Amino acid sequence: MKKEPLFELCAEDDLLFKQMEGHYQSKEEQMFFETMRYKEMYEPAYSNEELILREENEEKVDIIRCSECEYEFGSGEYGNATALYVCSLADMLNTNLLEVGITSMKGTMLDWLRARNYKGIRYDRNIALM
Repeated sequence: MKKEPLFELCAEDDLLFKQMEGHYQSKEEQMFFETMRYKEMYEPAYSNEELILREENEEKVDIIRCSECEYEFGSGEYGNATALYVCSLADMLNTNLLEVGITSMKGTMLDWLRARNYKGIRYDRNIALM
């Protein structure tokens, strides 16, 4: 029996997941998109979900999922950080990191994740489920 989704995907993320399906550049990328799709539909993160923390990567980038499909991300040392809040995974992945001051790397968050082959992304830190 198929499990009914608890939440409907936002239009931007629904399109993103459909476009990515079958076009993954690695096993890790496939895991990321399939896991995030599942989480957005079945696992709300009302108390936030820390996907990667600044202490866990050399660029000091944070990615935190909020609610179903909203994300907060940024970089820097605590107290002197750049942070953005967006309403979809698609918006986060399409953000130009150099333009918003998150890293000195040219490219988007998707480019950054691909360059590190999703290293450091954790799927087990949804505080609401702990």
